[in-house]
Amino acid sequence: MADKDLTTDSAAIEAALKLMAPIISHEIRNPLAVIGNSAYFVKTKLDLLKVSDPKVVKHLSHIETELRHANDVLEDMLLYARMKEPALSATPLMSIASDALGELPVPANVKLENRLNAKSPTAMVDPELATRSLRHVVRNALEAAGATASGLVKVEAAEGKANTVVVTVTDTGTGFPREMEGRLFIPFQTTRPRGIGLGLAYVRKTAERMGGKVESSAPGTPKAWVKLIWKSA
Repeated sequence: MADKDLTTDSAAIEAALKLMAPIISHEIRNPLAVIGNSAYFVKTKLDLLKVSDPKVVKHLSHIETELRHANDVLEDMLLYARMKEPALSATPLMSIASDALGELPVPANVKLENRLNAKSPTAMVDPELATRSLRHVVRNALEAAGATASGLVKVEAAEGKANTVVVTVTDTGTGFPREMEGRLFIPFQTTRPRGIGLGLAYVRKTAERMGGKVESSAPGTPKAWVKLIWKSA
């Protein structure tokens, strides 16, 4: 498919998501909240009655896990469709990395190296959008590296060209699938069994909104990398 066709498809998807966002928020998120509250009520009631059934506990845990996943998917869709206007401010990259990586679970077989420190550059970004973008990229890298026997994910930063800063995330996984050639940053494009393919699309959209861009290694090559290129402060 030509780049022009992909761009057109991306714009059409964004337009459709904006129309669907209120419906998604009301008709799906509210029932999920009811399910979550009901599961919590059952769990609390069982605790009060001192009922301990391993099968019940296991299934309640499954409900909680799947609810979190469903809410994460909905949040990604809503944030992508109704992205706020960036409020740019001079933000240390070390601070962005600390906030982005602090909440991420790291697989036991993966080493995460955060090389951003007090000497790292400062970017002119919206801190919330930048943090969420970096979290998306690192989460993908951790999943890719986790599929190997012993993985490594590195997060580095450097001054770029033309008053920019570059945050580079690399992993030792098998790389982006070859079939994702030309589709990495298009909404709803994914080869993974879970997820809806909005992560990298969100990353590109936020970068462009903040006057930056995103680059990546070519699909089909091992050890993927993604570069977040933002304006320097």
